[in-house]
Amino acid sequence: MFGNRIVSIPFNNSVIVSEYTRDVTSPVVEYFDLDLNVGNLTLVFSETVNVSSLDVTRIRLQNFNQSSHPDFITYTLTDYPIHPVGSKTFDIDGTVIIIAIGSQDLNEIKKIRSLATNSLNTFISYTQELIFDMADNLAYPKTLGVRLITEDITNPILRSYGLDLNLGLLNMTFSETVKVNDSLDLTQIRIQSTKAGMSNPLTYQKLDGLFHIEQNSTSLLRNRSEFIQYPFPQGSLSSFDPLKSYSVSEDGTVVSVQLGFIDLNAVKYKSILASRMTETYLAITNLTILDLNNNNVDAIPSNDALLAAYFIPDQTSPTLLRYDLNLDLDLLSLTFDEFVESSSLMVQFLTIQSATLSDPSYHTSPRTLTPGNNQTHTVNDNGHVIVIQLGPDDRNEIKRRRGLAIDNTTVYLVAESYAILDMASNTLNEITDGTALEVRVYTADMTTPKLVKFTIDMNLGMLTLSFQETVNASSLRISSITLQDNQTGLTSHTLSSGTSTPSDNTEVTVTLSIDDLNSLKRLIICRLLTQCYITYESDTIRDMANNSVDVRPNSEAFGVIQHQPDSTMPRLVMFTVNLTQEVVVLTFSETVNATTLDYTAFTLQDFFDPTTSYTLTDGINKQTEYSTVVVLTFSLYDLNQIKNNTELFTSRPNGWLTITMYAIRDMAFDANYVMPITSSIYFGDGLVTEIFTPDFKRPELTHFDLDMNDHILHLFFTETMYASSLYFNQMTIQNKKMQNITEFHSLSIRNTLLTPNSPALTIQLDQYDADIIKVFTKLATTKNNTFLSLTDNTIDDMNRNNIVEIPFTNAIPVRNFIPDGVPPTLLGFNLAMDIALLELTFSEAVNTASLNVSQLRLQGSANAMSEYHAFTPGQAPNFTQSHSQNQAVILIEIGTYDMNAIKKLYNLATSEATTYLSLTRHAILDMIGNQVVEETTNNARQVTSYTPDSINPSLVSYDINMNTEIIQLTFDETVNVASFDVTQINIQSNQYTNLMSLISYYRLTEGDYSYENTTVIHLSFDLGDINTLKEMMSLMTSELDTYITFSNLLITDMNGNRIEEIINGRGQQVRIFTPDTTPPQVRSFLIDMDTGLLELTFRETINGYSLYVQSLTLQSYRNNTAGLSLTLTSSSIGINLSFNTIVTIQISKTDLDNIKSINNFAISTNNTWLIWDSSLIMDMNNNPVIPRYDGGALMANIFIPDTTPPYMIQFSVNLITEEFTFEFNEPVESALVNINQITIQDGISAQDSYIFSTGNWVAFNESKVFVIVVSSVDWSYIKRHKSLATSIDDTYIAFTPLAFFDKATNPILPLVDTINATQAVSFVSYPDPLFTSVRPIAGRAIGGTKLTIIGDNFGSLSGYPGQRDVDVHLAGKLAFNTTVVQNNTVLTTYTPTADIIGIPITLRLTIDESALQINISSAFTYLAPPIFTSIYPIIGTRYGRTNITIYGENFGPSTASQDGPVVTVSISGEECTDLVVIDNYTIICVTPSLSPNTHDLNITVDGVSTRVSGPFRSVNPPIILSTTPETTYRTYYTEVNITGRNFGPVTRSEDAPVPIVIFYQSEDNSTLYCLNVTIILNDTLLTCIVPPGLGFSTISVTVDGFLSPINTNVTFLHYDDAGTFSFTSDQYFVGELFPIGNVTVIRHDYRKYPSPAYVTIRTYDFTAINTAHYVNTTTTYLMDYNVFSLEFGVNIIAQYYQPERLRMGIENDVSLFVRIVDIAPIFGTNEIDRVECSLTIKAVCQILSIYCVGDLTVSGLRYMRTDEF
Repeated sequence: MFGNRIVSIPFNNSVIVSEYTRDVTSPVVEYFDLDLNVGNLTLVFSETVNVSSLDVTRIRLQNFNQSSHPDFITYTLTDYPIHPVGSKTFDIDGTVIIIAIGSQDLNEIKKIRSLATNSLNTFISYTQELIFDMADNLAYPKTLGVRLITEDITNPILRSYGLDLNLGLLNMTFSETVKVNDSLDLTQIRIQSTKAGMSNPLTYQKLDGLFHIEQNSTSLLRNRSEFIQYPFPQGSLSSFDPLKSYSVSEDGTVVSVQLGFIDLNAVKYKSILASRMTETYLAITNLTILDLNNNNVDAIPSNDALLAAYFIPDQTSPTLLRYDLNLDLDLLSLTFDEFVESSSLMVQFLTIQSATLSDPSYHTSPRTLTPGNNQTHTVNDNGHVIVIQLGPDDRNEIKRRRGLAIDNTTVYLVAESYAILDMASNTLNEITDGTALEVRVYTADMTTPKLVKFTIDMNLGMLTLSFQETVNASSLRISSITLQDNQTGLTSHTLSSGTSTPSDNTEVTVTLSIDDLNSLKRLIICRLLTQCYITYESDTIRDMANNSVDVRPNSEAFGVIQHQPDSTMPRLVMFTVNLTQEVVVLTFSETVNATTLDYTAFTLQDFFDPTTSYTLTDGINKQTEYSTVVVLTFSLYDLNQIKNNTELFTSRPNGWLTITMYAIRDMAFDANYVMPITSSIYFGDGLVTEIFTPDFKRPELTHFDLDMNDHILHLFFTETMYASSLYFNQMTIQNKKMQNITEFHSLSIRNTLLTPNSPALTIQLDQYDADIIKVFTKLATTKNNTFLSLTDNTIDDMNRNNIVEIPFTNAIPVRNFIPDGVPPTLLGFNLAMDIALLELTFSEAVNTASLNVSQLRLQGSANAMSEYHAFTPGQAPNFTQSHSQNQAVILIEIGTYDMNAIKKLYNLATSEATTYLSLTRHAILDMIGNQVVEETTNNARQVTSYTPDSINPSLVSYDINMNTEIIQLTFDETVNVASFDVTQINIQSNQYTNLMSLISYYRLTEGDYSYENTTVIHLSFDLGDINTLKEMMSLMTSELDTYITFSNLLITDMNGNRIEEIINGRGQQVRIFTPDTTPPQVRSFLIDMDTGLLELTFRETINGYSLYVQSLTLQSYRNNTAGLSLTLTSSSIGINLSFNTIVTIQISKTDLDNIKSINNFAISTNNTWLIWDSSLIMDMNNNPVIPRYDGGALMANIFIPDTTPPYMIQFSVNLITEEFTFEFNEPVESALVNINQITIQDGISAQDSYIFSTGNWVAFNESKVFVIVVSSVDWSYIKRHKSLATSIDDTYIAFTPLAFFDKATNPILPLVDTINATQAVSFVSYPDPLFTSVRPIAGRAIGGTKLTIIGDNFGSLSGYPGQRDVDVHLAGKLAFNTTVVQNNTVLTTYTPTADIIGIPITLRLTIDESALQINISSAFTYLAPPIFTSIYPIIGTRYGRTNITIYGENFGPSTASQDGPVVTVSISGEECTDLVVIDNYTIICVTPSLSPNTHDLNITVDGVSTRVSGPFRSVNPPIILSTTPETTYRTYYTEVNITGRNFGPVTRSEDAPVPIVIFYQSEDNSTLYCLNVTIILNDTLLTCIVPPGLGFSTISVTVDGFLSPINTNVTFLHYDDAGTFSFTSDQYFVGELFPIGNVTVIRHDYRKYPSPAYVTIRTYDFTAINTAHYVNTTTTYLMDYNVFSLEFGVNIIAQYYQPERLRMGIENDVSLFVRIVDIAPIFGTNEIDRVECSLTIKAVCQILSIYCVGDLTVSGLRYMRTDEF
C-alpha cells in the first residue's frame, strides 16, 4: 500500500502454484454472422477455443429455432472433399472463428429457398463435439439465431457447357446454384458456329422453338399435329410442349436442357453449326437465369461466345416414326424422328407390302419402289417429313394388286438402312420384312380414272379403251358406253352387252355383241373414222379403289384414234312363214339395207322335190328402218298361188328357200352383197323355214250379262261357238278389270249350259257358285264391280280354234246386270251344350260381321211366356261371339256368362223339348245388306239337333282370405250348391303330400256358405278348422304352401255331372292368398304367487315362440294412480311354448321376488292387474297382439296367494368393516327383524357361541340381503373368543323362526344348533403380499430407471378405508417415488444411483413398517454406457429398409425376454425401425431412408447414448454401365466383368452381402442367375460366371434388395455356330438400265443365336466384261446374328456400253459369275452350300426382232422383250 514493488520471480526460478482449480467450463457460441456473398460463417465464442479441434460437421443451419415446427429444414456442413469444396477454417486459436463455407455447402444452402435468406430463417445449432476449449472442455450445445446476415450480391457465371447431339442435351455448369424452374429463359440462349458470331441464320440457332431460316420453315414444320405420336419425355412443366426445349434439372449449379424437336433439328439442319466442337459456341444474355438471390447471370455476348467444353456429335440412326400413303395424290409421306437429307433418298430401298410379313401371292405381293425422273421421286427439301411422288409404274402396280394398299390394314413399309440418311449421314434404322411398319394415315384413291384413247375394229367388232391408271376389269359396265357419229351426238347407240379382257390393267378390250355391232351398222355409226366418237357414264368402269371413271357427256365426245371398216358379206340366217298373217320374216347375220330388197331373188321350194318351187313376183315392203330383220308381205297373187299348191308351204318339210346374191346388201360404206343360197340336193345347203304357221284365226268374246236374282250368265262371241267344248271353270268373275283385283271367283263345273251352238250362250249358275259370289262384299253387287276374264281353253270355234284369252288384267265389264234383292231366312239351328256352340243355317251366305247376338233369344218353348235368355255380345270366352267366315252356315260360340245363365234356368235348354230360338230382323244381313226374315218370340223355331251338357265341371281357381277366414271357390260353370260336401276338401302344403302327415295336410270338417246356385261359392272356415290350420306352420301360410285336393263327390253341376276331382299329387295352388293381418286378443289371465306361473288365454292360435315377456307389466289397479307396478324381465320365460290359444309364463325368481318386495301389491285378485304393448306376442302370421295400456288394464281372472316360508341362502363376515351380511331366498320384512334371535357359533355343533344383543341393519336387493352391524359390545366379546370368528372355519350362524318373516308374514325356516347351523361363505381380512416379477431387470448406473413390480396385496383393499406403507430397497438403498397402482397388483418406483455396476443386486419389498417383508435376490443389474464394436453391412440403399446388425456391449437383456430397458438406434438423427435386442452384445434393426453419404450411428440404452462417427454408408441403387465381354461362344462358362456404381464394398472385406446378378432372356422372359459373384473394386466393378447357352439378355444387379434399372445398351449373348451360307438362286437378273444388280446370300441351318460373320463375295467375267458391262468388285459385309439375308450390289454400267449394232433383247444378254470367297464367323464354325451364282444383265430392245416386239403409243413406238411381254 506504500508503493513498494513486488519482488520479481524469474522464469528459471518460477514458483509452483499452491492451489490449482482446473477449467471445467464449456465454451459456448455467443453469436454468429453469416456472409453469403463471400461464403463466411463467423462464430464468436465465450472463450478461446482450440481451432484444431473444430468439427464443422457438427454445425447445422436451420430455418427455425425449434425442430417441432412443421416447416423445419436443416443443413449440416461438410468437410469432405477438402476446401474449397468442403468447409474449413483458416483461423488460429481465439474467441472468433471464421469458417470458409465450401462451394458444395454454399450451393446446397442457397438451394434451400426457405433457409438463410434473411435473419428470420437463419439459425445454427451444434453439438458438444463442435470444438474444445484450451482445457479440452467440450462445447456447450446450443441453438441461436444469426446476428448479422450478408446477402449474396454476386452474379452467377456460366463456367462451361457441353452439347450432346446424340441425346439432345445441353449441359451448363454455373459458378453457383441457380434457379431453374422459375427463372430459366431458354430464349436468351444462342448456339452459334463461331466465337464472334455472324448474322447468317445458317450459322446460329436460338433456343426459342423457331426455325431461323425463313425459306425452309414451311417444309421443316408444317403443322404441330404431326408430333402427336412422337415419343417425347414428359417433363414436370405444367404446360409441356415437346416441340420446344425445356429444362430437366432442379435448382443447382448444373442445368441440363433437353433440346426441343425444333431447336435440335434446326441445329442438325445447319451443316456449319455444331457439326464439331470447333463449330460449337454458346452466347447468353443476362436474362437467361438468376441465382437464388435473384442476381442475373453474367452475359456472354454473341461476339465473344463460349466454346463448348465437350461435344458429342449425332451418331444416332434416324427412325421412321410413321408414314402416310395418299393414293389419291400418289404421295408417300415419311415422318422421321429427326431431320433427314432429302437428296439421300433411294426409293429402291423402300417396299410397300400387305402385311408385317410379306406374302408372295400376286395380289398381296410386295412392291419395291422404282426410282427415276419420270418414276418415283421426292418432291421436298430436307426435313423430318419427306414427301415422295409415286411414279406411274409404281402407282399402277400397287393399284393392280387387289390385296395391297386397299385400306390401312394392307399397307406396311419395309425400309433398308440405305433408304435415306440423316443430316449427319447416319443410315436409317432399317425396317425389315416381318417387322414392317403399318401405315398411320391411309388416304384411298378418290380420283376418277380418265380415258386416254380408244380404237375400234368394225370387222372383228372389238373396242379397245386405254386409261391413265389401272382399272378394275371386272367392274366394266358395257351398257354405260355410247358410240355416236359425231361430237355432238346427233346419232348414237348405247352398248347393251359384250365381253371384255379379264385382267386389271390400264387397257381394256371389249368384244361387241352381235346386237350392238348390228345397231352401230344400222345407225351408220363408226362406219368411217370421222363417224366414230365415244361417250360414257360414270359407272362405266371403276379403278382399283372403286372410283368411277370421269363421265364423258355428249358435248365432250371423244374421237377414235384407230378405225378398221366392215368388209364382211351379210348372211341370211333364218326365215319364218306365217300364212295367217301373210308374211315371211327374214333374219340376217348383220344389219342390212331393207331398201335394197329384191323380191324376184327369192324362190320357195320343197326340199324332197326341188322342182316343186315358186319364185316370188312381187310383194309389199313397208320397212324403212335398217335392221337384221326384214318382213316381206306376200302379194295377193303370190299368196293365192302358194295356197293353191297343196305340196308347197303347208308345213315345215316343204317350206324351203333359196336366194341370189342380189337379194339385199349391208350398211357398209362400200356395201357388201348378201351371201347366196343356191338350190341343192344336199341337206345342209338349203334353208328351211324355222317356223311355219298355217292359216287359222281365233274367235273372241265380245260382252256378257249377269242376273244375281235368278243366277243367270249370258255370253256373246264373234262367231258361232262349239258349245260342247265349253269349260265353265276357265271363266272368272272378278271385281276389277286391272291387276289390283281384290275379290274374284272362278266358276265350278256344277253349272248348267242352257243353249246349243250359237254366238250367244246362256248358263244357269249353281247355288254353290252363287253363294260364293255373294260371300264377297265387293264382287257382283253392282255393275261397277262385275267383270269377266277367261282362258284360251274356255271354248273353241267350229274349226276348233280356241278362243282368244281375256286375261284377269284386262277383264271385260258386264253389259247388263241385275243385283241380288232376296232376303235370307233361317232354315234351322243346332245347340251343343257340352261345347257351348250354336249353329245357324240360312238360305244363303250371310255377313257374319253384321251378326248381333243380342237379337237372338233361346226359349223354353215356342211361345214368349216360357223361360228364356237373350245372348250377350262381346269378346270370347266370357261373352258370345262368332268367328265364322261369311257363308250360309255360321257357328256361334256361347260365352261363359251366357252358358252359366242358361244352366241356372231349370226349364231352358235342358233337352230338345225346352230348346227354341227366336230372332229379330236385325239379327244379321246377307252379303248385299238384305235383313234376315224374322222368327218371332210367339213362333220360335225348335232346335234341329240338341246335345246335352255331359262335361264334368272343374275348379277354375280359389282364393283364401285369412282375415275374413273365407275360402272362395270359382268353378268353370254353374254348380248345384245343394250337392256341396265341405268334408271332401283337403288343404295341403304341396301338390303332393303324405296324407298321414300332421303338419302338411288337413281335411276340413265343416263350414258355412250360401245356398244359391252359381259359379262361385264363399265358404267360411269353422273356428276349429282355422285355428288348427294356423297351428300348422308349414301349411296355408302363403301361396307357396297352400294347395287343395278333393274327390268328385265335392259338388255337381246343374245337369248332375260330378266335378273333376283334384287328386293328391296334382294339388291345385291357391290363386290369391290374403294373409292374416288381424291382431290376436288376450281374453283372460291366471297368476299363481306360490309357483310363479302366469297363464294367458287368447281368442286364436298364437305363436308361443314369439312371446316377449318384457312387455308385460303387473300393476295394483286398472288405472295405476298409486304407482305400484312391475314389468317382467327377460329372466321370466314362457314354458311349454307351442302354437296354441294358451301361453304359460314361468315368472322368474327375480321378478317374483321383486313383486313380493312391493307392499300391498299382488296379494289378491283386486290388486292384480295386467297391461302389455303390441310386442308381447304374435299370431301365426306375425300379427302383434292388441295392446292394453294403463287405464285399460285386465284384472286377474284367477289369483293364487303365496304360502311358502322364506329361508336363508348364505351369510358372510367382514372383519375389516365389522359387518355380517345375510342373503335370503325371497324378500324379508325389515320391520320384523329380531337380532336377539341370532347366534354366532364355532361349528355345526357349538363348542363356543354368542347370541347377539343389539345392532343396526340395512336391507338391499329388494329386501333379500340384510347387512347387520352388531354393537361394539358384541364385537368385543367375539374378538375375545380365540376360537370364534377367527377364520371361515370357525364362523357359523343359527337362529329361531322369529328372527325373520317374508312379506306375506310367513316365518323363516330356522337354523338349529347341531342340525343345520350354517357356515359363513366368505370371511374378509387383510391377505399377505405376493411378489411375481420386476421389469426391467437392468438399467442405467446414474439411477432414475422406472421399475414396475408385479404381484398382489401391495396396498389397502379396494373399497375399504385406510392406507398401507410400502417401501422398495435396491442393495440397501431406498428407491424413490414408490406408488401402488392397479388394485394392489402393480407398484412402480425409481432406482437410486448405483454403487455396484454389472453385478445383479437384491430387491427388498417392505409393507406396513416391516410387518410384512419380501427379499428378491439378483433382481436387478446396473449397466455401464453402451459400447460399439462393429456393424454389418456397412452400406445400404438410400431408400432404407436395410437389415443391419450392430455388435458391442451393455445393450441389456433381449427384446424377446421383455425384461430389458428401452433401446434405440439412430443414423444421422433418423431412428431405425423394427429394432430387436438379441442379447447384451447384439442388436438388429432396419435403416431409415437416408441421403447418399457416410452417416453417424447413435446407440441409446435406457437414455444413455454412445455416438459412433461414420460407420454406415448410404448409397443410391446400383447402376450398370458396361459389361465385358458382351458376347462369347455358347460352350463356354464365361467370366463377365460388370462395371457400374454402388455395388458395395469388395467381397473380401465381408462388410456386406454379395449382390445378386440376373440375366433376363428377352425371347422367353426367363431368368438366369450369374454364379460366383465377386466385387473386385469398391462400388464399381464385379465379376461373375455365366453358364453356357444364354440367349440375348439384359442384366440387373440387386444390392440390398434394390434392382439396378435395366440398361438396354448393356447386353450379353452366347453365340452359336454361324450356320450355312448360300446364294438364294443359281441365277439372278438385272436390267442393263439399272445401276445396281443384286444377289442375295442367305444363312440357313443355324441355331437360335448364330454367330455374326463377315461374308465376302467377288465377281468374275463370263460373257459380261469388267468395266464394259459391270465394275469388278470384292465386297465384305457383316451379317449380324439376327440377319439371315444379305443383298450384295454389283455396279452395272452396261447401258453406257455401245455395241456395233442395236440391242435385240435376249440375243444381247451377258452374264458374270459371283462367288462367295470367304465366310469369317466371329465365333464357332460355318458351312457354305451354293457357293457360286450368275448375274445376267438383260439387254433392252432397240429394234424389232424375234426377241423384241413393238407397241405403238402416243409418244411413239415402244419396244419390249418378248420374255417380258
